[in-house]
Amino acid sequence: MQPADLILVNGSLHRGRVPGSPGDAGVADSVAVRDGRIMAVGPAAQVLELRGSRTETIDLRGRLLLPAFGDAHAHASAAVAELYSAQLFHLPTVDACLDALRGFLREHPDLPVVSGEGWTNTIAPRLGPRKEVLDELVGDRPVVLSSEDYHSLWVNSRALELAGITTATVDPPGGVIERLPDGEPAGTLRETAMDLVTSVLPDFSEEQYREGILHYQTRIAAPAGITLVFDPVLPTPGRPLGESASLRAYRRMAEAGELTLRARLGLTMGPQDDLTSWVEQATAAGDDLAAVAAAGRPRPATGEPGRGGRPVMGDTAPVAVSAAKFFEDGVIEGHTAYLLEDYADAPGDRGRPLWDKAALGRAFAAVDAAGLQIHVHCIGDAATAETLDALEHARRTNGAHDWRPAITHVQMVAPADFRRFAEMGVVAAVQPFWFVLGDYYHDLEVPYLGEDRAAAEYPLRSFYDAGATVAGGSDFPVTKPCDPLIGIQAGVMRWLPQLSDGDAVLGLDQRCSVAQLIDAYTSGAAYAHRLESVTGSVAVGKSADLVVVDRDLFAVEPAEIGESRVLLTLFEGRPVHTDPTL
Repeated sequence: MQPADLILVNGSLHRGRVPGSPGDAGVADSVAVRDGRIMAVGPAAQVLELRGSRTETIDLRGRLLLPAFGDAHAHASAAVAELYSAQLFHLPTVDACLDALRGFLREHPDLPVVSGEGWTNTIAPRLGPRKEVLDELVGDRPVVLSSEDYHSLWVNSRALELAGITTATVDPPGGVIERLPDGEPAGTLRETAMDLVTSVLPDFSEEQYREGILHYQTRIAAPAGITLVFDPVLPTPGRPLGESASLRAYRRMAEAGELTLRARLGLTMGPQDDLTSWVEQATAAGDDLAAVAAAGRPRPATGEPGRGGRPVMGDTAPVAVSAAKFFEDGVIEGHTAYLLEDYADAPGDRGRPLWDKAALGRAFAAVDAAGLQIHVHCIGDAATAETLDALEHARRTNGAHDWRPAITHVQMVAPADFRRFAEMGVVAAVQPFWFVLGDYYHDLEVPYLGEDRAAAEYPLRSFYDAGATVAGGSDFPVTKPCDPLIGIQAGVMRWLPQLSDGDAVLGLDQRCSVAQLIDAYTSGAAYAHRLESVTGSVAVGKSADLVVVDRDLFAVEPAEIGESRVLLTLFEGRPVHTDPTL
């Protein structure tokens, strides 16, 4: 046997597992790597026999060795906004946002469109922030500022003018134009109403998206131990998928060998899209990207053909279009989440689904038949229930098979629906970072939902108890920082030290173990995207996607988990992040 390129020795090894299997057995504390793959796992004395004259050996001195983390829902390409937009995250007031915007304008005085992201809905509940305060800063150019959940836009009068939005403009299906009592647009647009503005403004360029993805993988993902990401790419509404600048950026990076993580992409389908045309465009875009990504890769694609005969992307290709992304509803804070019961502060209003249920079922069946996975945004319990109904329709249409659809966020779930996840093989793609009490809970969710429903938000243990597969995510850039160690801590504790002293816990009965949360961010994320044969656990033959953590997460107090640091991140055996203290 040829010698190893790299040996990690004397670690505290957690191998991870593939959902549905018992995992690897036997004592092991060391791993050997050759040609980007794991060649041996075992005790130090055995693995060190693979050392050669050029083998690099790292003594971990008991530090925790894990499979590298995956993020099952993160808008990686949206990192472009960190480079080219005003950053408004965590600012407590409208005035604070305006101060940040002034600073951005001083640094970028000539931008034709002033963009920003991150304002919180708590600074102006219900009606949202107003256009007039933006007009005082910028009147001659459009100003477009995304909320931190990316379900609302705060805009100035020039942006409304360019979009043709007036008192006579009817709310689009699934959208809300917030209005003053006389019907005049106030300056905040919700859900599909945002498309009225974004569709007439220029997107970031291909080169800017490339810079944003490079920024994400080197400054955000690698230091956090992330080597797999599912990016729900959002092409500009009304424009062909092939014209997506973010898709072109991924293609260019794959062609140049610039990706240092494994990306799977989901293209958004809306109820306004022609089903046949969308599937044709998505298939063409995916095939083009797959051909570029696979060029020069040493191994062919693995896995069974999809429902349409196209190969399932289970190989080592750095990037592939793997899914169709759907929005079934909006968010609680905008009263656009779809609930089984009325909002507590608005009798008669329980929100509305963004899709007709029959149309959603037909769309699911079509994209499943084309070999794409299904990935659905659901916040309200009614949205989750109707999505499960539509998935049942698709399964009846196409027949049962290993399809792995995912419902993400699942903020509210009816008790009877947990078992449906397990029965149909639906993945719960959760964001444990949010499983805590904070300003949103006290200022928006309790007033809008009432105490009982708010206290039952963000289930986790119920999915495990039902036998469903759970995949961990962040919804970056909604979550910053998107460090999986903080997500693991929040899922275990259901509170975070920086937010409270532990007296206020969201859903004590939904706490889960450290092992469950680690598996959600490793094997669960890999399984969700058909990559469990490639990554997500430490086993011979798999890609050497590994992380070293500075302390044993299984031994420390849960309150210390978020203070832990990733010391080394390997992607395909190559270090993409190294802490100087390693």
